[in-house]
Amino acid sequence: LTGGIKELSEAHTFTFWPAPLNLFESDDGSITQNLPFGFKFYGVTYTQCYVNMNGNVTFGSGDSNWVETVAQMLSDEPRIAGMWHDLGPHQVSPGQSGTRVQTRQIYSGLEQALVVEFINVPNRTSSTVGSNGDGANTFRIILHADNSITFAYLDCTLLDCLVGISPGGGISSATEKDLTSSGRA
Repeated sequence: LTGGIKELSEAHTFTFWPAPLNLFESDDGSITQNLPFGFKFYGVTYTQCYVNMNGNVTFGSGDSNWVETVAQMLSDEPRIAGMWHDLGPHQVSPGQSGTRVQTRQIYSGLEQALVVEFINVPNRTSSTVGSNGDGANTFRIILHADNSITFAYLDCTLLDCLVGISPGGGISSATEKDLTSSGRA
């Protein structure tokens, strides 16, 4: 090289997310989703999950229950609740387009994940859209091949919902964890 100019090369890894699979958006429905890997949740390895239109993912069976309670979180099927509430993915929020629930299966380098996305999904129970925290809610539940879980939130307007994970099956108590703190929960 002349003039003191050096060539620098860096390897960059980019993850290009594939096009999503839009799920049928019914009120209180569930969709069976095959997992691209075995996902170990509370000691059990699952090869499929159920995407429930009320903001959660369950294992073993779907759940159409729209009333979120801690008792059901502890006693029903194993659950990952990103924003369990009576959501209305079949509704259109005012000023919002593209209300949908979708999944993406990511295979890129070392990353393998199932991404469940709720996009611009409003609260179902309000009679007046736009009040009581019933505008658009956008969030993701990401299941990683290393058995970790990521919750990601953007533009959420709900005033109450249930967020968390549970092995279900009737456990008698739960430990609360502040998910608003920085770092992993």
